[in-house]
Amino acid sequence: MGDSIWGSIKGIIGAVAPAVASVIGTPVAGVAVKGLCNILGLNEDAGPKEIDSALQNASPETWLKIKELNAQTEVELKRLDIDSKKIDQMESSSARSREVEMAKSGFRDFTPSFLAIFLTVGFFGLLFLLMFVDLDPDVRGIIDIMLGSLGTGFITMLNYYFGSSYSSSKKDKYLAGKNN
Repeated sequence: MGDSIWGSIKGIIGAVAPAVASVIGTPVAGVAVKGLCNILGLNEDAGPKEIDSALQNASPETWLKIKELNAQTEVELKRLDIDSKKIDQMESSSARSREVEMAKSGFRDFTPSFLAIFLTVGFFGLLFLLMFVDLDPDVRGIIDIMLGSLGTGFITMLNYYFGSSYSSSKKDKYLAGKNN
């Protein structure tokens, strides 16, 4: 349950403070979470429910302070030579490693496969619907939101199974440098 609340917190602050959101749930989250707690007027050991509740009721001034925390977090990440792309890559690698370890133990978790199938069918099914069915304008707005969410999930699923474009571009740069 705590993981879903942290995911909600990441979603809430992601647009205003992407660096802070990117470190939540990683080994370097401590400083950012403590700073967030201080800004929200919470104890440093506050749990995700308290942080989520405080973010839901945050004032515009609080959001400005969170944006400042984001700038400080970016500086700290650069100082530590960690960027959000590396963190995203670590998260994907961790998920893939989990699946490999489960397979080695003789247990196979089919959840990622089922989710990938449902995302693919849902995404392309919705695209088909939009191409061939005339929808009421009120319904069209809701369908567009669903399509955006499914599209994001579809891209995330592709990155999970096939790697991100970041690691691909890093490989391309490495190979280009090796040929020179």
